Amino acid sequence: GAPIRVQVTYGGHAFRSGLIGATGVNWYADGATPVIHTFAQPYGARVWWPCNDRPDDKAVVSLRVTVPQGLDVASNGLERSYEDNGDGTSTSVWSSAYPVPTYLVVMHISDFVYSEDTYTALDGATTMPVGLWAMPAVAAQARTDLSVTVPQIEVMADRWGEYPFLDEKYGNATVFFGGGMEHQTMTTLAVTRDGDPWMQWLNVHELGHQWWGDWVTMDDWR
Repeated sequence: GAPIRVQVTYGGHAFRSGLIGATGVNWYADGATPVIHTFAQPYGARVWWPCNDRPDDKAVVSLRVTVPQGLDVASNGLERSYEDNGDGTSTSVWSSAYPVPTYLVVMHISDFVYSEDTYTALDGATTMPVGLWAMPAVAAQARTDLSVTVPQIEVMADRWGEYPFLDEKYGNATVFFGGGMEHQTMTTLAVTRDGDPWMQWLNVHELGHQWWGDWVTMDDWR
């Protein structure tokens, strides 16, 4: 009956192989700036962090990420702290108070252009940031494409009840990726869809998963 704390030290190089993988590492055309993202559905989380990799066992997760200066980190929940380490690197801590299934834990790293809108909750008073982490080359187009996000949240909240992670945020990040993925509070969208009318459909699809998939999650993949 006594609580215990266990620390697991894990090292290695994560990989990606189709859908059963963990990380993608791409580079801008300049060959110098990385675009790093994780993708874990259905069983890839175990590849890049030690976990009980099953969707019925949600946990509160905190990520501490150290990157070269000039790169930004985006993840689940909110950025709780940021520190310039004085050695050419910085460290961000992201965490969410809402339990999350392992396959919905995410980490994005690049030199994103950040912009933000505001969602006003059904109570007419509570507000929540709706963030966009866009790759610089498409930042303006992504901002235009995803300007529908707040109205889409309003429609879904009216239909299904309040956005389930209201105390934190909803976010989108564009990366080199084939489609979309509803990572909890931090959706991943394909940069190749910027400027494509399909982006609005992709956006509302992944947003809908915040209620059905993220908040209400299946017991197992069958």
